[in-house]
Amino acid sequence: PGSITAAGDVIWSVGGAQFVVVGSASGTSGQIGYSAAGASWSASTGVPGTDAAWGGSGLLASNGASGMLAVPSNVSNPSVWYSADGGATFTKYATGITTSAALRGPCWDSYRSTWLVCLQGSYVYSCANPTSGVWALEATMPAGFVVEDMVALPDGRWVAVGDDGLIDSTDGGANWEKLGGAITGTKLAQVDGRLAVFGSG
Repeated sequence: PGSITAAGDVIWSVGGAQFVVVGSASGTSGQIGYSAAGASWSASTGVPGTDAAWGGSGLLASNGASGMLAVPSNVSNPSVWYSADGGATFTKYATGITTSAALRGPCWDSYRSTWLVCLQGSYVYSCANPTSGVWALEATMPAGFVVEDMVALPDGRWVAVGDDGLIDSTDGGANWEKLGGAITGTKLAQVDGRLAVFGSG
């Protein structure tokens, strides 16, 4: 949409049957738009815009139906924006998280039917219903691991990526194991049953 000149994140909303993008324009972050095929775009309503609880780029997550989460990527003590109609309309909700770290890796855990969001300072919070405004501390990542992104796989595993490489957990974050070699990653995605990582190393 014309309200976005620089995209931060893009995702496919299965339930809404459309692409959803979050970005910025003319120095105003927190702009969100949607499109069925990409040829024409519409601006979502209820977007963060200049809200003080939004900062910089945004990150999106979908539950594979019509639910969608939008979170700011570099602001402390943030709120989240939730859409129940596939990204056409967003509403602001609190998180109850008091932190000096930014949010990372929002995702839907279909195995546990809950939303997850990470603090860059290595914590994982969960919330079954973002409209409640209550997020609970779910897990702590290994000491020194600074998470950049996380995904929840259908078999219940969590995989996280950061400056220290890839790690995964098979027990909801109680224990973590390092995967692969020295990879510095910033983004994870599930593609046709496989896991893709963007980074270097």
